[in-house]
Amino acid sequence: MNPLYLAATASFIAGMCGYIIVRFWLIPIRRYKKVKQTLKSELKKIGNDKQSNRNAGNNEKDTAAIRRQAMQLVDVHRYDLPYWYRLVLIRRNESPENALAAVLKMSKSAGETFRQHLADVRKHLGMR
Repeated sequence: MNPLYLAATASFIAGMCGYIIVRFWLIPIRRYKKVKQTLKSELKKIGNDKQSNRNAGNNEKDTAAIRRQAMQLVDVHRYDLPYWYRLVLIRRNESPENALAAVLKMSKSAGETFRQHLADVRKHLGMR
């Protein structure tokens, strides 16, 4: 067999494997991390705002943005992430589904219960 054909076949296989790894592993993981980071910044912002206010949980605009980000995080987790990375998240004790449930409870509460649900969301996202 001609060495040129062997080199072309090897480079084609290497390119195909690289495409699969980037397209189906790296891009979804980066998307998950980006959405999670956005959610963390929203939670940090609302946590700082609510510490200064006595009426915690009354701003519908902020809680709607957090609900939207949490739902997007769950969608990326369920449908885009590779199975092995979901296992890594389980090992890290991160659960976007449980965080979404706490976000939904948080958006319906105020005061001390709001802060408690906010702490639950942070725990389920690994923010400690």
